Amino acid sequence: MQGDSYSGRGGGHVRATPTGIAASLAEGIIQGTNLLRARLEEQGFPSSDPKRFESEPCVLECVLFEWFLRDLVISTEFGRHRSAIRKALVGRLRIDLERSGLSPTCLVHFDRLQYRRFNEYSEAFEATSSLQELGAVAWLRIVGSHEPSDRMIMLLAVRATAKLRALQGLGRFYTVIGPITARLRPPHENQDETQREL
Repeated sequence: MQGDSYSGRGGGHVRATPTGIAASLAEGIIQGTNLLRARLEEQGFPSSDPKRFESEPCVLECVLFEWFLRDLVISTEFGRHRSAIRKALVGRLRIDLERSGLSPTCLVHFDRLQYRRFNEYSEAFEATSSLQELGAVAWLRIVGSHEPSDRMIMLLAVRATAKLRALQGLGRFYTVIGPITARLRPPHENQDETQREL
């Protein structure tokens, strides 16, 4: 599958609500997760622990890593709209993950796990400029053990660097608008309009 449709290039603005932006980000996270797992497979992760690689917790950890990278962009580029986008993204991702086949048991502590991982990843992200610390923490969560792998850590660090570079400027790509709602007129206004038509 392809990665995020936004490439950091091109002109013009897309008018979108926070919900619409969240839907686009959720799609990118799912596609990014598929790409990440394909890269992990190429590097031999399944052969070292096939049961873990195919498990729901492993899939969810990959999702959380990809999600965190986009959350960094939300935080820095969407200003006062970031809370609304984040809230919409949580709901959209949960729906997409349920549709993808993840069990309710796996998602029962979804919000709590996301909060805990993002705290861990934020500390690692701020530790160094190379993102290797982030890659190291993410790898231990994805593999579900305390066995480090320099090759996998580098893969995740490179992935993070490339994705953050690709998403740079995403906030300028959008013009955020409020939800479109119909204006309901009071009954007496409708009555006056009817009388004029008669």
